[in-house]
Amino acid sequence: MKTRNPQEEKTTIKPETEKSKKKRQPVGESTEVVKTEGTAMVNDTVLDDATPTPTPLRIAYLLPLMTDVAPRDPSIDRFLEFYEGALLALNSAKDSGQRFEVYVYDTEKSTSKLSGILAKPEWLNMDAIIGPAYPSQVSVISQFAYEHQIPVIIPFTNKVSDLERNPYLIQFNPSNETENDVLIKYLSENKKQPNCIFVNWDEATAKIKQLHAQLHKAGLQCIMAESRCVGNDSLSCFLQADVDNVLILPSEKYSDVQSLFRYVESLGNNASVSLLAFYAWKEQPLPLPAFYSTIFHGTKGLSLEKISYSMNFRRYFGNELENETPRYDYLGYDITRYTIQLLQQKQTGSRLLPVEQLRYRGLQSDIECVRVGEHGGFENRSIQIQTR
Repeated sequence: MKTRNPQEEKTTIKPETEKSKKKRQPVGESTEVVKTEGTAMVNDTVLDDATPTPTPLRIAYLLPLMTDVAPRDPSIDRFLEFYEGALLALNSAKDSGQRFEVYVYDTEKSTSKLSGILAKPEWLNMDAIIGPAYPSQVSVISQFAYEHQIPVIIPFTNKVSDLERNPYLIQFNPSNETENDVLIKYLSENKKQPNCIFVNWDEATAKIKQLHAQLHKAGLQCIMAESRCVGNDSLSCFLQADVDNVLILPSEKYSDVQSLFRYVESLGNNASVSLLAFYAWKEQPLPLPAFYSTIFHGTKGLSLEKISYSMNFRRYFGNELENETPRYDYLGYDITRYTIQLLQQKQTGSRLLPVEQLRYRGLQSDIECVRVGEHGGFENRSIQIQTR
């Protein structure tokens, strides 16, 4: 594939941590890149039922790979894994005839680094941008995308302040408000006259308070039990018979609420009681039947696509990653395939993508976006309720 700077030496992106080295070593042509001042281009590499575009698709990735920062932050591994999944999605498209010019930029964590990257001349010819990772960087790329009419798919943060004003933004991770709306719909349709009890209300985080405000606005019954009311079986006085009682703890962080479990675990003996949990708690022990919202439908099961993906991952990167959710390589794969489908279905000459018409079914996540505001961007609304 032609590169913008053929004099730069070839390199291979390799994870620097021992954890990453143990898991996989990128090998093979799918990981060969040309690195140029924090920029990388992968070889020309569509989807089984899509029509390749007559010209190469130009896609840019903005990821905090931190290649020049030492000591290495282990939390950056997830972005390397995201990139590995993206490479597999690009390679799976290769045999169907789609050509690409793919650019990968190391944004680190700063807005100044991103602003410098956006000054490069190749940006004016991009078909789509995937990233960046952090809310402060999103505001920078949002202004650039609006001025140059380039679609941006934001995979990680759910804090996208310009979404209602910028039609070129696509937010994969739904806002707290959107997730709360899904929870309210679930409670209204699946719980009998839900009685929502906020435990230790005086310690509630901003996220829990936002949920309370939306529940109250929707007309659901809410009881605020302050911390002085918890203990010695005093919570039982808030339970109601012949309805479904729902306990809502004061924080979305498991370690902050674990000490409250001993006060609530016996409440289900004499009444219908369930617990609102959070996705991060999915593998943790819970004292009551629970439910939570999620955009990830899991990695279990052996579909043909997952089997093929696993074989290709082992082929190019060695041992496969641990089967936990969310898997960032799956996320990179799904986001990239989704982006390719959007670009292939775009009308010739249009800068806007057919976002609301596409229903994507992925390895780990489904993506169904709706427009936010009359002239705004798009937000993924494919949210599921899981019970346990």
